[in-house]
Amino acid sequence: CCFLFFFFFFQAEDGIRDAQESRGLGDVYKRQNMFSALGLFRKELVLHAKVPIVKLEGAFKGVPVSMDICINNLLAVHNTQLFREYSNMDPRVRSLVLLVKFWAKSNGIGDASRGTLSSYSYTLLALFFLQRVEPPVIPSLQNPQILEACQIPPKVIDGYDVAYAKAADVFGKAGHLFSPGQNEMHLGELFFRFFEFYTTGFDFGYDVASISLGEPCKKLERWEHPKL
Repeated sequence: CCFLFFFFFFQAEDGIRDAQESRGLGDVYKRQNMFSALGLFRKELVLHAKVPIVKLEGAFKGVPVSMDICINNLLAVHNTQLFREYSNMDPRVRSLVLLVKFWAKSNGIGDASRGTLSSYSYTLLALFFLQRVEPPVIPSLQNPQILEACQIPPKVIDGYDVAYAKAADVFGKAGHLFSPGQNEMHLGELFFRFFEFYTTGFDFGYDVASISLGEPCKKLERWEHPKL
């Protein structure tokens, strides 16, 4: 059994962004027929989260699908695009992320509403591991040196610099900073080393995994500089 995870973004049609006046989720209801035609049905409506979402489940062309829909969450859009570029760096990136998520879901530890890590958190952990394994599978696409080499200007959304380099630009312009293909581990070995890394090579008591830095930062530093 495999799962596909999708992210959809809608701009609220009424133009109201205030959480108290409108959460924009009314637009989702207007599109319920569209999702039903695709074989997707509402599982849960989460209005009291920091970013309200509608959870959908179903099957598309026989494949089980889980989908979260949020409104007016521009940072999430850029994060999704960033994750896509990481998957373009190496085919093992997407495979490992899905494998880790599937493992978490199968063991009942992939749902933040139940006190465990979210699917998003497992994505970050997998990407960070791929940056730290020796030799690394991927670089940080937000590394200042890579951004400079690829001539990527700052791009600020809601106070956060969301600029990142695309995989094609890294291959073409930043080859002196990162050489792809040096890590030849197969997916099974990477999956094993993922658990080895977080059980023996990462200090959860003091460290924070930061894919933007490409290296761990201390929790105190993360709290003082939340945009790292």
